Amino acid sequence: MGAGVTTAINSYVKSSSCFEHYLFASVRTSDITGEEEDANFKASCFVSRSISAIKNFKRFVVEINPDVLHVHSTFAGFFVRIFCWKLGVPVIYTPHGFSFLRDDKFGLSYLYLFLERVLSHRTHVLAGCSKDEASIAASLSRKWDVFELVNICEPIDIQSKPAQRKGRLQVGMVGRITNQKGYRFFGEISKRLADEADFVWLGGGAPVGEKFLRKCGVKVTGWTPRSEVLKALSKLDVYFHSAEWDGFPVSVLEAVEVSRPLVLRNIGPFSSEGLNTVTNVDDAYEEFRCLIRGEESAWARADANLSSIRERHTSARLSRELVRLYSRFG
Repeated sequence: MGAGVTTAINSYVKSSSCFEHYLFASVRTSDITGEEEDANFKASCFVSRSISAIKNFKRFVVEINPDVLHVHSTFAGFFVRIFCWKLGVPVIYTPHGFSFLRDDKFGLSYLYLFLERVLSHRTHVLAGCSKDEASIAASLSRKWDVFELVNICEPIDIQSKPAQRKGRLQVGMVGRITNQKGYRFFGEISKRLADEADFVWLGGGAPVGEKFLRKCGVKVTGWTPRSEVLKALSKLDVYFHSAEWDGFPVSVLEAVEVSRPLVLRNIGPFSSEGLNTVTNVDDAYEEFRCLIRGEESAWARADANLSSIRERHTSARLSRELVRLYSRFG
């Protein structure tokens, strides 16, 4: 539990308050957002990432006797389906981005894909957090039912400044500095536009990643409270999501909530919803050059992304989907 997964889980709980929810989680300390206990859980249990956590989880489940387990992330999905299958509780699995989509560790993607297929027979419902994730799940196996959820963002009470539409732009990205989030892609664009735009990465990560971004002229904030991240996000002229793979990132939804125009990299969650995207570094560079020059067509594309996401990713829709999903097991 950490970063955008925390936000997504909390939104699921708040959007299905007619059910009782219990939380058992390990928290990634580097990604703590301050929201870990914001949702209305009947009870919560936080544990470290260790083998002993599996025994604690089994006791937790036996004591509560839940109607269904909703497992979040591929990490939890693996351990629960491998070691806790004999508990006899139906499993809903939401990956929040399949691990086999990663391409930063050669060979591991094939292992992750194999494991997902093997474990599909221990999964009652694959509840993808986006249209893309549900579509990928449907192509993987016929052994699980596939259900599509939408990620949403809770209302953000911040007064956003109007985005500047020409000249030196403030461009930002939110997240952990990892290969998944495409920090090198982001840094390359910053380096090319050093004389025309200011790039900021709202988050932190491994020292090698932070060093790379700073060499490219990116301001790296490190980890700060979510309230500070949202304030900084609301002051950007453009939000640029550079990830190489993702579920449907909550940071993009937060940018929409504070009305930031969006430039999005061409990955599944965005292309599957017909959003405007950039494919490679050259493509992204040209798009930002158009924005800097104040070209109306480029700003129209960025604004259209914002409008399309706002229309589709609503709390009312998520609530309907969750009630329909959980009612299968009540």
